[in-house]
Amino acid sequence: MVRTFRVLKRKGLVRGLLVVPPTALLLTFLTARWLPRFLPTTVPYFEASGFFPPQQTLLFLAWTSLATLLLIGLWRWAVGRTNRPVSEALMLAFLFLMVQEGAARAFLAHLPRAAYSPHPLLRWDLHGFERAASGKGHPAPPRVPGEFRVLCLGDSATYGVGVGVDDSWPARAQAELQQYSRRQLRFINHGVPGYTTWQAMAWLEWEGQALNPDLVLFASCHNDHSDSQEADPSWIGESAEQRRVRRLLMSPVLAQILRAMLLPPPRPPGIPALERPGFRVSLEQRRAALERVRELCRQDGRPLVLVLMPLGLKPWPVPDYITDFRRDAARNHLPLADAMLAAEESPDWRFLFPPDDTVHPTAQGQRVVADEVVRVLLEGGLVPME
Repeated sequence: MVRTFRVLKRKGLVRGLLVVPPTALLLTFLTARWLPRFLPTTVPYFEASGFFPPQQTLLFLAWTSLATLLLIGLWRWAVGRTNRPVSEALMLAFLFLMVQEGAARAFLAHLPRAAYSPHPLLRWDLHGFERAASGKGHPAPPRVPGEFRVLCLGDSATYGVGVGVDDSWPARAQAELQQYSRRQLRFINHGVPGYTTWQAMAWLEWEGQALNPDLVLFASCHNDHSDSQEADPSWIGESAEQRRVRRLLMSPVLAQILRAMLLPPPRPPGIPALERPGFRVSLEQRRAALERVRELCRQDGRPLVLVLMPLGLKPWPVPDYITDFRRDAARNHLPLADAMLAAEESPDWRFLFPPDDTVHPTAQGQRVVADEVVRVLLEGGLVPME
């Protein structure tokens, strides 16, 4: 034992163990007491940059980097030179990244939560089950015996921005259909504000299938034709293999933070493109996304229904997206709930949208969408009836 102690002392390990751990505890204490003063008390309702507050995140990572480098420097001072400098450098670099990853996860865990949370592949996802069911990390609600589960995918118009939870069209459709069904119906609303068809498709591919729905309702996304310097498939992945690799690479929180800071933010509607004009999802890309959705539903034997969401603006700024959505349903023999046409034929058209909003239907507009969805499901025999 004495001989072992002398060997360790000669190599500097005893001095390192006496100096480094107490210093690490002191730095941890300072971090816990000092850094929270710089954390935000609230988070924005919607942040397309990835929901990482850039200034606070940079401050936190800079502080933990200095603390980790200080500990590595103390260890090198205590131990001295080694016979394997390359191996030691790699080991210390790996240790540094692991400490930073753990610190970043702890940092995010202490941030206040809004309705959104970062997603390694899609940049953001809904947080919790108030309006939606998120997949990995948020267990799906347990099935009740005999439950018939319907998964609704879309954007903020499906989510129900501007109306209550029970006024969104998935909730209204569930309530109306329940009186006709012999089974317990559950409509899971995963309309996510800011989502495009490509994001909704990728979410279904990686998260939504775990919910094991009996029926999928896929609503059109107005964000497809939002002006953007970078199309969604370019950062999510064109193919399933690319998405698999990118999700693996983006799983570390450090990678998500770095990408969130480097990605160009989307421009507000109406502002001319500065570099490369284009939409977030082109017509060709949307057709490819819908084809992937059809493939996923065919593989699991799930019926798929398309829902064309209405717009409160005439003339429509992008009529090709509306026409192509209808053609896609007809070309692939898919049921289509044409809520756009139903809204046009409604005598109360001017009350279906707020005066200053042409995208998010009012409660009355959500009812029109729900009625059209119910009509299509009943006529197609897509829900179990009494």
